[in-house]
Amino acid sequence: MLNEASLGCPGFWQVDAMSAHRQLHHIRPVSRRGLARLMLKLPAHRGQLAAVAESSIVLDELFEIYELAAAALDGFRRKGNPDLAKEYAETCVELEGLVLRDLRELPARLGVQRSQS
Repeated sequence: MLNEASLGCPGFWQVDAMSAHRQLHHIRPVSRRGLARLMLKLPAHRGQLAAVAESSIVLDELFEIYELAAAALDGFRRKGNPDLAKEYAETCVELEGLVLRDLRELPARLGVQRSQS
């Protein structure tokens, strides 16, 4: 079971992002890029994202899907395709919402309680 001791940090959401980055070898490169994009897009949640990525594969597919959508969005913007760029921008926002929802719900699903700070 996932707990504070198994994460090696004083609180579930408190993590050294560089240390977590070095330990992310278990996730696929596409997932890792999606995680990096999400950490840039959602800076207030970097610690949570790093902790989840370090300790679980639960969100790996969502990180991968986000990377694919964000890369497509970048391509459509570069190619000057505003209709598809708008559609993929909306998709990225929806995916960000799903990630935030999962970050809120994940501790309860894993049986972990967040530290009270």
